[in-house]
Amino acid sequence: MNTSVLKYYLNCCKPFHLNPDIEVKDITELRAEFLRERGIRGLVFDVDNAITKYHGIALDHKIAPYFRWLAGEFKSCIITNATPERREEVREMFRRDGLKMHVVDSNVRKPFQEPFTKALEYLGTVPGETAMIGDRLLTDIAGGNLAGMVTIKVAPLRRFSEPSHHMLARAFETFLLRAYQEEGHAVKTYLPRNYLYRITDSMPASF
Repeated sequence: MNTSVLKYYLNCCKPFHLNPDIEVKDITELRAEFLRERGIRGLVFDVDNAITKYHGIALDHKIAPYFRWLAGEFKSCIITNATPERREEVREMFRRDGLKMHVVDSNVRKPFQEPFTKALEYLGTVPGETAMIGDRLLTDIAGGNLAGMVTIKVAPLRRFSEPSHHMLARAFETFLLRAYQEEGHAVKTYLPRNYLYRITDSMPASF
């Protein structure tokens, strides 16, 4: 790892970059009206452990209807640190599901800015009206914050479906953020309880 890359990752570990704007259990707790009130017009989703299990080939059954609904309400796309082969698996997953979902191609991994820039170009939105939704602090959240997006942290859908080195990295990220919060360096914006509700409350009855 060269010096510039190391400096970039160290910058990502700063409290302001590591701290999400919003934290929810999963996307079923997101209120579309609340996002619109924040001026959100576009959504960028991570894949593994955010909408599928790690390297899953189907949307998680619990969140699948909510994901489809959100994707229909907002301009949406996918950015992932997966290999080109995995990205193609994700595209095929959406095709099978009947969803027209753009998966961003980039040779650069989150939290570096190229995939975020490409996502914004595809959506036709500016950073402040775009939300990055993901389960990893150092990739999804730090990268989204550096891009100027609204960042939404979800809990991993199936933590133990991922390799051990991913779990270790996740544990380090969480420890670092909680330490910042205890020291008062990071102030998290939690959704008020009246903003948390099941999206099905406003879905069409025929959904």
